[in-house]
Amino acid sequence: MAVIFWDAEGLVHLEWFNSTTKRRGLTGDLYVEMLGRMYESLNDRSPEKVKRGILILQDNAHCRKTSAVSAKMRDLELKTLDHPPYSPDLAPSDFYLFRGLKQFLEGRKNDDQEELDGLVRTYFRSKPASFFKEGIDLLRTKMERTIESEGRYLEE
Repeated sequence: MAVIFWDAEGLVHLEWFNSTTKRRGLTGDLYVEMLGRMYESLNDRSPEKVKRGILILQDNAHCRKTSAVSAKMRDLELKTLDHPPYSPDLAPSDFYLFRGLKQFLEGRKNDDQEELDGLVRTYFRSKPASFFKEGIDLLRTKMERTIESEGRYLEE
């Protein structure tokens, strides 16, 4: 499973993890570690972005709502944009970023983790910055439409 951080200019950080019998998915502690690595990666590549401040939109999964995650967000001075519960219309990774990736990977057999990682990174590197900006702009549009529709699901 992958955790992807992205912004209007492209991929910020991509990290894979495996579920185990002891850990069935992403935990708060693992997410705390990933936030730290994402922050370091972004600070190395674009310290000016870090200085301006980082605003993160994340879903309401339990692992992202733990006290350890909240503490890490405060330590790194990361701000969050609240994500309404049960609002897949407002998850840009779902409605925008992953749609093309799914099509790109369709029909490919990816038993090897390194090969899959390479394919995913190749896909995102092939996208112009305008692709990512469009995804962020669509989020604004979808948020406005959701407010206008009083929270009802949006028709595509």
